[in-house]
Amino acid sequence: MTKLYPLHYVVLCMQLLCTFAHATVVPAFSLNQLVNDSDVIVVGEISDMHEIGNTTVLVSGALVRARKMAGVVDVQEVLKGAVRTSRLDIQFAITEKWVGYPSIPSGTRILFLNLAGETSVPANLYYPSLPAVAGTKSTGGTVLDRVVSELVAVLGSASAPVDQKSETIARLEGIATPSVLSALKNAATQNNDTVRLNAVTALLERDEISVLPIAERALLNPDRQLPDYLRHNLSYGIFTGVKSERAIPALSRLLASPETEVRRAAIMALRRSGSHQALNPLTKGLYDSDLQVRYLSVLGLAEITGETNWETSQEEFSADELRYLRYWRQWATDSQTRHR
Repeated sequence: MTKLYPLHYVVLCMQLLCTFAHATVVPAFSLNQLVNDSDVIVVGEISDMHEIGNTTVLVSGALVRARKMAGVVDVQEVLKGAVRTSRLDIQFAITEKWVGYPSIPSGTRILFLNLAGETSVPANLYYPSLPAVAGTKSTGGTVLDRVVSELVAVLGSASAPVDQKSETIARLEGIATPSVLSALKNAATQNNDTVRLNAVTALLERDEISVLPIAERALLNPDRQLPDYLRHNLSYGIFTGVKSERAIPALSRLLASPETEVRRAAIMALRRSGSHQALNPLTKGLYDSDLQVRYLSVLGLAEITGETNWETSQEEFSADELRYLRYWRQWATDSQTRHR
């Protein structure tokens, strides 16, 4: 089945296939795993970043040339572990060819570190640091709670740049604590389109349909000049997260979009709702110009009505599409007759 894939809000947060000698997949981000894998987690001001020589790093069995970088972290708060000094020396590598290792920007960041003698190194070269706001005091009982509270502070900060807020939204993926939901809802009211719509996307992924009207207006307004990736993100959030029965009226309206991606997202959410209220809009999808929309409509109808003998694979549907469409179109006609 054809899938929608996320842009993950901003280019710097995308997980791409990166080629040097062969394709290398950037590992999926997990905040919980990153916290567990780190000996020390600190919030600090990074400065004096400079190159100290050349090196090589092993990536997927291949040696890749890299520049060896060093810097200093003035520690403001320790979230995990212990440090002997308030100034840490850090070292990391930047490969000449992009393999997914980012630099560590100057400024205030959360750093996830392991100790190597007198020097600290990133616990994960793909995700060495996350945004933070100077002067924030973390809260929470666990290390993960304290890290999340630092990220929530970024979303609520009036001074945090747009790219940091967008990165933060992406890195909170999968976390649906009350504080995160509240922060995302507040971000969804901000004036900046990028921050607001990224927050809306994140909430839709959590089936928070209070923000669905914002997405609907953005996706159905042809005069709205939005970057393609923001429109894609909104569709992706609906495609992957929305399943509430209360979303059905808005999803039905989204089926009128001229954009195939939007209609695919709407029909998937209607199918996932499992509600009999979705049957009527699902039957409209049987007449869509897009094969994938028609296929998802058939699956949704079969699943919700319990007629599992009419469920089918993508390959079987493509090979004998008319058989399935005839059946469900006739079912829809008969159903309308019964309810007159």
